[in-house]
Amino acid sequence: MPKLATHLKDLMKKGDAEILICDAGGNSTPASLLAVVMLMRYQQKITETLAACAVARPSLKVSLSLRKGLELTQRAVDEKKLKRLDAKIRNAVILSGGF
Repeated sequence: MPKLATHLKDLMKKGDAEILICDAGGNSTPASLLAVVMLMRYQQKITETLAACAVARPSLKVSLSLRKGLELTQRAVDEKKLKRLDAKIRNAVILSGGF
């Protein structure tokens, strides 16, 4: 799975490759799974990933509830990252006293 995610990320950055998201009903399950992998592994925003998927497959259907769930996941990841940075700054040794 990590090699697949890396390969898909590289293809989306290149922009000229065609990515097939196979779902007979045109539903958004494969695209949403890709979006979660890209968020967790590469910190790529959900909207950017879904936009790249929509370019690759224009018939992609992302329901409103699924999009909201993905965006809530993204916010939770962002909040966790901010809390870790805050903890590092709070416990850091001040190197310069020139404030």
